[in-house]
Amino acid sequence: MALKNILCCLIIDLNGESMKLSIVVPVYNVETTLENCLESIVSQTYRDIEIIIIDDGSFDKSTGISDSYANNCENVIVIHQRNSGVSAARNKGLSCVTGDFITFVDSDDTIDIDMYEVLISSFEADTDVVHCSYKRIENGETKNVGGSGEILIQNREEAIEYFLLGKRFTGSLWNKIVRKSIIEFIRFNETLVNNEDFLFFFQILNNAQTMKFIDICKYNYIVRQESATNTLNEVKKLKDSIYVCQYMYAHLTNQHLKQIAFNRLVSTESFLYQSLLQHKSSEKEVVRKHLKEYGKQSEQLNKRNKTILFGLLYMPHLYCTVHNIYGMLRKPNWDVN
Repeated sequence: MALKNILCCLIIDLNGESMKLSIVVPVYNVETTLENCLESIVSQTYRDIEIIIIDDGSFDKSTGISDSYANNCENVIVIHQRNSGVSAARNKGLSCVTGDFITFVDSDDTIDIDMYEVLISSFEADTDVVHCSYKRIENGETKNVGGSGEILIQNREEAIEYFLLGKRFTGSLWNKIVRKSIIEFIRFNETLVNNEDFLFFFQILNNAQTMKFIDICKYNYIVRQESATNTLNEVKKLKDSIYVCQYMYAHLTNQHLKQIAFNRLVSTESFLYQSLLQHKSSEKEVVRKHLKEYGKQSEQLNKRNKTILFGLLYMPHLYCTVHNIYGMLRKPNWDVN
């Protein structure tokens, strides 16, 4: 074990705390990527870990691969369950963790060999969350998303503002380590198919006091080639995102943060309206009424949303055409949320 890691463990032990890390890995039909994922976890330079694999009803070789690691590694546990979705799998994992810190890994990604050593050694007595940047890997090409080396320490309000605005760090869970006491009574909403991790992390931030962001790329996010999105799935995902925005707005008391959350809600419901317009859905009139109500709260709207609402309400087809062209030309947003 590296000297820095030994010293860190000694300091924590003097404070009467353990440094054990629980890693929850949901698995469903990922036979082509699972072995690389698990190998990157069991090979970590930080050794005080338990790896909890939740096999969510796989019917390919994922089950056998998971069982093999459990048979050969004493710190790997496999739980098999009927297919219930990623949120249910993560919740099952949370019910089994025994560590003092918790993190998640997606089963088609990998992590750098020293990721957990770097993040765990950065915890201090008042730190509740430590997270890092990531590498985006697509078609064999790797791009760093971040990587300045800067360390950013934030209180709850500062972290939530960055989170709501999409600044610097992603809302995904796989590049974060959370103190168990912060996460103990939080569970994933199993009815959501989109933004469930975003909602979960917001609840974590609302419970936390101090967060530390280390701008080094230690997680390897591998872009999956997904099938074409159909209309129903697209609308369901946007409705889930709206639910999360409404939840955040309702659970914030700081007026500055509530205004940011309100503008995020308006932006998200505007996206839903565009989708409904383009697919000629009858639901569009209901959403249009919502947008008109938002427009009456002009003092809460930022300039961007004022422009969006004017375009959608009074020149919808022209606005959608311009927006689609802009979407093809603009720099990609690599926040995986």
